Amino acid sequence: ASPATRAFVRRAEDDARCGDNQASSLLIAPTQRLVRQLLFIQRIGKTTPPDHADHRPLRRAEERWVATLEACNAVAGAHAMRRRAEAVAKALDGAPATCAVLAPGRRLTYEGELTKIGNATVRPDYFFLFETLSHTELLHTSAPDARGRFAFKRFLRVLHVE
Repeated sequence: ASPATRAFVRRAEDDARCGDNQASSLLIAPTQRLVRQLLFIQRIGKTTPPDHADHRPLRRAEERWVATLEACNAVAGAHAMRRRAEAVAKALDGAPATCAVLAPGRRLTYEGELTKIGNATVRPDYFFLFETLSHTELLHTSAPDARGRFAFKRFLRVLHVE
């Protein structure tokens, strides 16, 4: 969030007129309203006979409403992944300057734990998958330590993903 947004949230939380309502709960209200409106359209659609003149327009409205909610979810998911990539960039130790996690056009798409099994060792590692317009990249790190920090191991361009 921008500094202005953070300042607004702090002022709203301190304002007695807001009561027990937190600014974050007020900001999510319009999104929740979209879901309630979809449920309302669906309920009307279920009770409208198939031969009624409003049946087809209600179905089209429902389809458009679902598409709108899916678009909202996609944007929210992209923002969440961007914030996660920013947090990873701050918690990454020992990465070379060429490993620009937050480079323009690079999107974090997945992260997870890998267990590396060697000769006599079993070691948990961690990875992050990034996508660009032309390829997929893998950031290989240690598993997060107690402070949530990752030790850089390698950054690879993945030639093919299935």
